[in-house]
Order: sequence, then structure tokens, then C-alpha cells
Amino acid sequence: MRKHDITVDFGPDAEAAIAASARQFSNWNRWGADDARGAVNFLDAKPRAEAANLIRVGTRSTSPSPSTNTAPSSAGSAG
Repeated sequence: MRKHDITVDFGPDAEAAIAASARQFSNWNRWGADDARGAVNFLDAKPRAEAANLIRVGTRSTSPSPSTNTAPSSAGSAG
């Protein structure tokens, strides 16, 4: 894996560099304040059809609890 020093692009303070990077590359409010889909907006018919073609078994699963989080994910989190 290629290493990159984020402070080269965003300044010498690593914490401030991460925060600046998160602001620059954030998709929050990219599609308007009322948007609930976020980056899913990038998925048009083609990738949805491609994903559907990957299905091998017709079972369904559900999340153990509904998602009610309306806040943006914090920088560095997986979700």
C-alpha cells in the first residue's frame, strides 16, 4: 500500500489536516439539505443492474434495527 502524508496537502498539524481533508471530500449536503440518500445518489441504473446480476440466492435479510441516524458520519468512521 502506498503511503501518503496528509500534512503535505493540509498543513503540519495532523488533527487539523484530517479535519480539513474531511471537509474537502465530504458529500454532506452535496445534494441539498433535505437529501437522505447521500453518496447513494451516485448509483444510477447501470450499477444497480450490475449489482442485481451478482445475486445468486433469492433470500433476503433485514437489519436488526432500523437506521435512525440523521447526523453525518464523523471523519474516519466506517459508517
